Amino acid sequence: MPDISRRRLLQVGAASCLGLTLPRLLRADDAKRKATADACILIFLNGGPPHLDTWDLKPNAPAEIRGEFKPIATSVPGVQFGEHLPKMARWMHKCSLVRSMHHSVNNSHAAAVFCGLTGHDRGEAGGGGAKPTDHPSIGSVVGMLRPPTKPVVPYVALPFVTAEGAGGPPQPGFTAGWLGKPRDPL
Repeated sequence: MPDISRRRLLQVGAASCLGLTLPRLLRADDAKRKATADACILIFLNGGPPHLDTWDLKPNAPAEIRGEFKPIATSVPGVQFGEHLPKMARWMHKCSLVRSMHHSVNNSHAAAVFCGLTGHDRGEAGGGGAKPTDHPSIGSVVGMLRPPTKPVVPYVALPFVTAEGAGGPPQPGFTAGWLGKPRDPL
């Protein structure tokens, strides 16, 4: 199996929303490129600060839409972050920012989480928790395609895999799904 970069993996995830799957993309991309990344760090703010205050301020939008914080320049021309992310702004040239994700269920946190972590729309408002037939999370895919060269856990979810409600089942999107339990996060 060819080496794959973090940027390429994110492109694969985004392309899968359009029906282009990883096997198709790998078959189409036979060029042998040497990946240099040792790890993939996904910052997924599940229920965290809104995108309008961090990564996507929309400074030219009407006041009732845009975030309250001021935009600052990043190390990538034309990309701005919220004023409270200056260190992240300096590292933007080493990151991939995905602002195009969407799902078909309006106002559903579970559906948004699943789509954001797998690149697939489960098409439901949640309920029932993670299923073994779910699409795998990006962490599970990276762990499979770029296994660690040292004896470390390939995929960790911090601080934990969220649950659907107090004491509920694990929320969909964090697990390995059809890749199998061994690829689930620690």
